Amino acid sequence: MLRPRIVPSEAPPSALPAALVLALSVLGAGLAGVLALSFLASGPSFCGPGCIDRRMDALVASDGRVNPSQASRARDLIRRRLELSPFDDGAWLRLAALEVETAGVFTPAARAAVETSYRYAPVDAAVARWRLAFVFEHWREVTPSIRKSAEMEMRSLGVWVENRRMLAELERQIADPTGRLAFHLLRQSLG
Repeated sequence: MLRPRIVPSEAPPSALPAALVLALSVLGAGLAGVLALSFLASGPSFCGPGCIDRRMDALVASDGRVNPSQASRARDLIRRRLELSPFDDGAWLRLAALEVETAGVFTPAARAAVETSYRYAPVDAAVARWRLAFVFEHWREVTPSIRKSAEMEMRSLGVWVENRRMLAELERQIADPTGRLAFHLLRQSLG
């Protein structure tokens, strides 16, 4: 006599792929969570301008002022910062300011650093105040692409009323007459 073969652990064919997909989804979500937590816990090497090394802050102010005898050390600290966090637009801007401060003129290296700062973060509220001040202070020397980037950043920030007050204050701080006029005209066009 033939008996039908009964396998108690056998699930219907359509349930097995669904269970496998669910198990893989849970596993993938767990792995993504662990990776995200390890990335966030990895510390300052992945942070932006808000956590720039204090030693660098002590050597290079956000406007680029530096003691000439400390310029080499400051440059080394900025370069080390950029090795750890190459997308740190604030560090790129600090490098540009240091170049201008030590050379006395707006150098090609300063231009490249400002362009890199804008390439990595076209709009960054954390550095916008001093990046815009720096660019408009050197308005005659910056390239048309840097001018366009500064204009786009101002337009993006000018959408919010709080930022318009900041822009009005910033305009009064720009010493270069050409940069101040360009800033004023652009700010007026924001409405």
